[in-house]
Amino acid sequence: MDFSNLPDEQLTEEQLGAWGDDWQEPVDIPPPIPAGRYLLKISKIHEDRSNAFEYQGKSHLSVVLDFAVAEGPLANRSAETYAQLNSMPSFFGNRASDIGNLLNAAGLTQPPASLRAMHDTLVRMVASGTSFEGRVEWEGHCSACYERALLAATDALDIEAAKAAASMLGKEEKKRAYNEARKAGKKVSKMTQFPTAPNGNYIPFFACPQCEKEAAFGSEGIVQAKSVVIRRSFHRSTLKESF
Repeated sequence: MDFSNLPDEQLTEEQLGAWGDDWQEPVDIPPPIPAGRYLLKISKIHEDRSNAFEYQGKSHLSVVLDFAVAEGPLANRSAETYAQLNSMPSFFGNRASDIGNLLNAAGLTQPPASLRAMHDTLVRMVASGTSFEGRVEWEGHCSACYERALLAATDALDIEAAKAAASMLGKEEKKRAYNEARKAGKKVSKMTQFPTAPNGNYIPFFACPQCEKEAAFGSEGIVQAKSVVIRRSFHRSTLKESF
């Protein structure tokens, strides 16, 4: 990159952001909540990422939600962000969809008459703080492995170019490229697979063993924990007491 072409104009406050007396030391991001069963609620619907889609001639709803703990000492702590659920009934188990399981667990006795009604019900759940029971688990992802796989899938030289190249692929090719990257990046799916501290608490990160084998990446890859809500764990609440 040729930095000699960078503009030499005075930076504005908008470009600088917080500075001087307005600057505050960054707050450490708390570790994910421990794995376990919780009373949960929908804390946000990402409308810009939610949509209707067609499958085998039928319309379905896809929503992206944030979940948070509803009650107890960890109330309002995040349980998962950007969780994608849809209304397609499963071919297995109870044959309900992810959204169907969620609405049943929240106590909805009558099924929504339309996709619009289904969406509006979710909106009301956010406004009312409707709770339901769910199980939270940790997953561990390595961003370096994810990026390396996406680079390989798109034949790009840097990650921004890889994302741009992926956006130009056909629907199925794009899906395949990102699925391969996510598969390569995911390292563990249980909190108990993370190391423990002397006090017995689980440490939410560890050096990625795959990256340590890659000379180009050295040992920079870190497997970082995030909490996720198990999609098939929604139940009507039996957790009467705070926990």
